[in-house]
Parts: sequence; C-alpha cells; structure tokens
Amino acid sequence: MAAAPPALSWALPLLAALAGAGGPQSFELPGAPIDNIEVSSGGVLVAGGSCLYELRPELRLRHRVVPAAAGQVCGEPPGMRSNLLLPYVEAGGKGVLLAGWTQKDGTCEVWEQPAYRQRFNRSEVVSCLPDGSTAGVVFQLAGAWYLAVAATYSTGSYGNYLGCEPSQSDKATVITVRSMNNLESKEELGIIKRKDEPLHFVDALQWGDHLFFPYYTLKARAGNSTEPPSMAVLRQLRPSEGGLTLQGHVYLDCGCRTLIVSSSLVRQGERGWWVGVFLYKQDAKAWNATAVCIFGMEEMKEQACASTHFVMNGNSCEARSIKKLPTLIHSGLVAVYGTVVLNQIVLFLGTDDGQLLKAILNEDMESNCPEILYEIKEETSIFPKLRLDPVDNNYIYLSSANKVRRIPVANCSRYISEQECLSVKDPYCGWCSLTQRCTLKENCTHSNSIKGWYNISHAHDKDLKIHLSFPARNQVAMSASISKILTSCMIKIITPAEIFYENVVLKNSSCFCNLTTLVITDNDCLVIEASLSSSSWNITQTFQLKNCLQCIHKGECDSCKWTRVSPATTCQDSCNAAASKGIATAQKTEHISIHSIEPLWISTLGKSEITVKGENFTHASGIKLILTGITGCKPDIIKVRNVLNDTQMTFALPPTRKEAKSICIQANGKKCSPPMTLHYVSPPSCLAITPNTSWISGGRKITTIGRNFNVVDSVIISDDQRSNLTVFRCPGNESEYHYLTPSLSHATEGKVVDMMLKVETTFIPCVKLHYHPDPVFINYQLHTELDPDLELKIYKENDNLNISKTEVEVYLSYMNGAQTKKIWFSVQNITKKPDRSTILCKFKREGTDKIDFSTVKVFVSRIPFCCNSGVFGCLYKCSKM
Repeated sequence: MAAAPPALSWALPLLAALAGAGGPQSFELPGAPIDNIEVSSGGVLVAGGSCLYELRPELRLRHRVVPAAAGQVCGEPPGMRSNLLLPYVEAGGKGVLLAGWTQKDGTCEVWEQPAYRQRFNRSEVVSCLPDGSTAGVVFQLAGAWYLAVAATYSTGSYGNYLGCEPSQSDKATVITVRSMNNLESKEELGIIKRKDEPLHFVDALQWGDHLFFPYYTLKARAGNSTEPPSMAVLRQLRPSEGGLTLQGHVYLDCGCRTLIVSSSLVRQGERGWWVGVFLYKQDAKAWNATAVCIFGMEEMKEQACASTHFVMNGNSCEARSIKKLPTLIHSGLVAVYGTVVLNQIVLFLGTDDGQLLKAILNEDMESNCPEILYEIKEETSIFPKLRLDPVDNNYIYLSSANKVRRIPVANCSRYISEQECLSVKDPYCGWCSLTQRCTLKENCTHSNSIKGWYNISHAHDKDLKIHLSFPARNQVAMSASISKILTSCMIKIITPAEIFYENVVLKNSSCFCNLTTLVITDNDCLVIEASLSSSSWNITQTFQLKNCLQCIHKGECDSCKWTRVSPATTCQDSCNAAASKGIATAQKTEHISIHSIEPLWISTLGKSEITVKGENFTHASGIKLILTGITGCKPDIIKVRNVLNDTQMTFALPPTRKEAKSICIQANGKKCSPPMTLHYVSPPSCLAITPNTSWISGGRKITTIGRNFNVVDSVIISDDQRSNLTVFRCPGNESEYHYLTPSLSHATEGKVVDMMLKVETTFIPCVKLHYHPDPVFINYQLHTELDPDLELKIYKENDNLNISKTEVEVYLSYMNGAQTKKIWFSVQNITKKPDRSTILCKFKREGTDKIDFSTVKVFVSRIPFCCNSGVFGCLYKCSKM
C-alpha cells in the first residue's frame, strides 16, 4: 500500500508571486534560501526550507509540499535541504517526481504528480552531508526506469559529521544505479566505488547510451591540489545484461582551473556539447578566476578510460586529458545554461554579484561581448542552476538567495533601427515590419509571413569574416569578407606579449600594420586579435599563427598556418611555470617597470585619477593603459594623463560595466606589464546606520552598514543652512563606514541632516542623521564606604541621544600635595528613569592614598575612536551633589 500523501497546500496567500509593478515576475520563499530548482512539463519546482513548491510558469503558487522526511511545517528540522529534483513522465503520460533530502541519512521520496501521492521513500540514496554533493539522472533501459546517482557519502579526512556516516562497506561508494521500482542499490545494476580521494559531483547527464558525471576532488576544493577536474563516463550494458558499467574518466583542462561550479548540456542536432564554468580556487576574485570551457560529448566518451579515482574491474588506460581554450573568461561566473536558437549556441551566465549575462557564440565557438540581461539590486550570488521556462522559452528562471525570478531572454526593444536590430546578431530578436520595431518573434503580428519578421538569417553581414594576409615583410593585413570602406581598424598581439597597434593604415576595405616590435617565442606561435568597423557593422576575431616566423620576417609563407580561435587563446601548452619562462624573462628587460596601481577598487562611474608607481617613466614614450574585461568585449586603451616624475604617473579611467578587469601598462610600443586585477563595482549604497543621532557639538562615532564603501571618496553632511560638511573617516571596510560627526555649532536645537556619499562628482543619498543638543550633566555622588572600592554615580538629564557605556570615559581628579592625580573609572551601565539618567561607574583602588574630597573634580569625555584624527571631543565637568 502506498504511503500517505505528504502535507499539501493548494493556495498559500502568504507568498506573493509577482514583484512590484515594472519588475520581473518572482516568487519568494519565506525565510529560507533556495536549495534546488528544476522545471517540469507544466511549471517550475523550487525547494528550500525543507519544503517543495510547485509554481506555474509565471511563478504563481500551485502546490506546497512538506516531505515525509521533514516535520509538519516548513523549516523543520533546521538544516535540512534538497539536493535532488528529477521529474520524468512514464508511459501513459503519468508524471513522477523523485526528490532527495539530506534528512534521515539521505532520503529519496518518489511522488506521483499532480496529486503528490507518495509511492515510497528510501534512505541512504543521496548524500546527507550539509555540503555533500549529489547529482542524478533518471533514464530508461529495456522499457524500465532507473536512477543513476553520484554522491559524496563520506568526506574522509575533510570532515566528520556525527549521525551522517555510511557503514564501513559503503564509505567508498560514489555512484549507484537503482531501479525506480524500489531504489535499492544492487551490484548487478552498478555500484561504483572510489579509491582514496573523496569526490565532489557537479551534475549528471545522459547522452545516448552513456551517462556523464563531471566532478573534482575534495583535495582540490581545499586548495591542496592542482589536479584538473574530470568527467566520469558510464556506458549501458546490453539489455540482456542490464545495468551500467564504468567506462572510465578523462581530465578536463580549462586553463589549469581545478574546480567546476556549474554545468549544462547543449544539444545541437546530432552533436552534443558540455559547457562548464571552471574556477581556479574558492574565494578567488582575480579578473581571470573563472572561465567557460566547452567539450564535445563524443570526444569525452571516446577519451574516458582511466581509473585514477575509481575501482574498476575491467581494463583501464593511462589518464588522458582534453585541453580546451576558454570560450569566456570572467572574474566571478557561478552559473551557466546553454541552448541552441537558429542553430546558434546561446549561453546564459550568472555571476557572484547578481548579474545575468547572455553570450552568443559563432560557428567557431567565439563569444560576442556578453549582454547584461538583468541585475539583482541586492547583488546576491546567482544559484548555480539556470532553467528555461518549459512552456515559453522566451523566459529564463533566475534564482538567488530566497527568490526566483522569471526574466525575458532578450531585450529586443533596446534596438531602435532595423540595422541595429540585425547587426547585434541576437537570434531571439528580429525586425517586425508591421510595427517597425525590434521584437521577439512571438511579439510580432504576422511573424510567420515572408516579410513579417526578419531575423539574423536576413542580415546582410551574417557571413561576415576577417581574412588575414602578409603583403610584405614584417606586415600583416586584415580585410573583411564583405567589401566596404572601413571606418576603423585595430590590431592587437595577444601572445607571446600583449601589444596594441594603433598606427594601422586604412586602405578602402582593408588595413595593415608593420610589426616593428614583434617577438615570437621558440615554439613559433603568435596570437593576433583584429577589430574592423564600417558604417554598418563591426567585427572582432582572433587568429592563431603557427610556423609563421619565416613568413613574417622573410616572406617565406608556405609552412605558415593560421586559424580562427577563441579570444581567450594562448600559445602555452601546460600549466607549469616553465611554459611561460621565455615571456617572464622578456618582461624583466622592458624599459619601464610597474610596482603598484592605486586604487584597484573603483565604481562603475569611473575614476578621475589613479596613480601608477614604478621606474623610468620619464624616459618612456607612448605610455598607455590597457583595460580588458570579459572575453568578447573591446578593451579600453587609455593614454597617460600626467607623468609626474620618473616613478609616478596618473590615468583617468572611464565609466564601464560592473566586473573585474585586467589592467596593464604599455610603453614604447612594447608589450604590456604583467596584468593586475582592477575591480569595477556598483556605486555604494546604505542599508542601516547606528546610532542615528549625534550631539550638536559633533564627534560622535557613526557606523553605516552597506555595500562598496571602499570606493567612497568622502561622506558629506548637508543641512538647509550651511554648505556641505565633509566628515572625518575612521578605518573601516567595504561593508562598514565609520566616521565622526561634524559640529553643527550654529544650531541651537535639534536638526535633521542628510548624509550623502561622494563618489567622484556624484552625490549618492544615504540616510538621515538626527542632531540633538549636547548632553546635560546635573551632578554626581561619590561613595567611599566600600573602600578600597569606589562607586561613582553621575546624573544627567534625559535626552534622545541614547548614549551607550562604550561611548564615554569617566575620570576623577584630586590634589595630592602639589600633584594632580587621576582615577579612571569603569562605566558599568547607563540607566534611565522618568526624571533623570544615571551613569554608574566603579574603581578598585590598590594604593593607600587618601583622597582630599575638597579637591575632587569629575569629568565625562567622549572616547576617541579614530587614531590620529585630532578629534577627542569635549570634556564635561560635573558638580558634586
């Protein structure tokens, strides 16, 4: 008999499905972050806070389900999360959902949809570890349904979780194949065990009769290994044999990055591509910390045969590695979803600071400059799973923190003319001839007629390419496949040394430049990037030249081969330092050297002045700064603003999009200095202020909580009677801004002022600050009857300042002969009564000095919070009671 159905709610008024007017449709989980998200044929499934929510495509709530593994309400037990959601459809159209939870030793529950009638549940199927990985895929074999699940059941020496450890015989199990009739693990279906090193699985994918599991070692996550991530491949046995067997694994080399953070399978006809977001290490924030690499499914299937990490019964091979050049490089990618539109691969990418990007790849797997589709105001990191709306593919689900949003896949309306609409080459957008607007196809009436809706297949430059030639010694020429007069041309050598050539010669539909400073390394490899523009189009392509040394220098070009490659291409073939030894040596011989660039954190508003420190600046010519962002976007080339002396110079940086960029300095037409990371962040914002009051004489320490305070130039206090006051800043960080309030000595009573953040020439409203009259101290009482203990009570008038005991210092002075001595009291508390407030202070005397009470004076002062600020506040003298 089937188990009783879990708790079910058909309508929950407590959750709003839509955001405010003008914002995207959204759904917010009450008080819990999103653990998992998946789409089914009729909507989207979101898990969090130990509950499952089934939403309609437009994100209106359809069901809420409390699984049997949890308590009776959402949020219980604490820490329970979903690590597996796999909907599928059986024969006859019956929907089934398999859901995995970390509770009860890793429980899986199988429900029938749409009523969520539970068929059964089984423990020890998924990982029960709080940060343990689980990835699974449901597949059909010989008419029966199976689950293949990979999980981190044990972390070995990397953690020990009481109550969540498998039996000794199961500690090494990592992949199991189970029948969907009972989810039992059986040897004949497939049980794969690891060797010594625990593994973290990112995804599970089916391609034909093979299953793929991308993973990396926990040693790599801990930062103790440079071993690349891998793809484990299982193949299905013959129907008569049943089950699956491990074929092996293959290493995935994406520029020496050791972790995988997100994964997507792209199906393009009979071809399949696996897209992964790779990361150097946890918490890395360099301009090249993450990258997108794309691997062919067939190639991985053919190469996977090693048993480095697994116990294999059959034959295995020596470990193989597939090396791919990054399609995209970015500082903080955390999510990817790939799809094919009009035979073009489109990648949706999430970032760790709340951006949704869209990149369009050409036939050579080169990316355009990714478009920012959406930005989350709170800048919370995107959840690693992105999913398209299963009913309307013109929307994508974006999850972050405890909210899922439904975002349009294109902003076609931003393109005004037909030429602009088609030249961006966005396969989602086309020109609607009836309304004369750039729209999605579904938003254009009569879009199926011959002349109703034009897309990129009708663009006159859809086959535009750049051709490369060598017309003379030390010359390279570029021309477009479509003959048209060029308006601009830029040629850039990427490898072996980054050099920009601006002295190109335009000649009708082509351009050329003299490679006067060309350096080619011993492996005779050169990577060149060319950008051409006309009045109606612009194009950037990257070329790798092999065996072209004789061609360039002597005109002997028979052996020279050039191919179009990814913009992220380099000539280096390995991850070790030896590969770049020749380049590193060459950098030391450059005429100028760079020691530092400050600041390296600026806002997207730009920076009027950054300072570069180094050597030999006055002897250099043609000094420029090269600012390069995400792959596919044009770099900024900025000329030096002012060479101050031989060791300092300044540049002005332009406004730009939010991202970390590489920054280098080029001089004398030679290669760039080694790149540093420059962070462009959004303008600062304020979330809270404490305390929100100050006394009129100023000097109170205020702490403002917010974001990106490390790019603030100053804090301004503004009232309605005086010019703006710049406050003194105390040491802080990017999320806290500490400062001392300025004096409003002209004010005789309370006043409300505006606090603003000044970034360059922009004033950003922050919070309101309330000024009140200075505290008034009435008198004091000194109790000596508990000698050697002294107790001091200071009385003050009640006010609205809410002074805390950490803000005041109290000391007593008295005369001992001709000397003035001081006793510093410890403030115990400040209490408030209807008629007055009391500051209670205590001090334990160690000496035997007699106090001449006739000479006693009591002082209350504000504690100086900032070193070397020169602001110590006023002293308040108290009278004896």
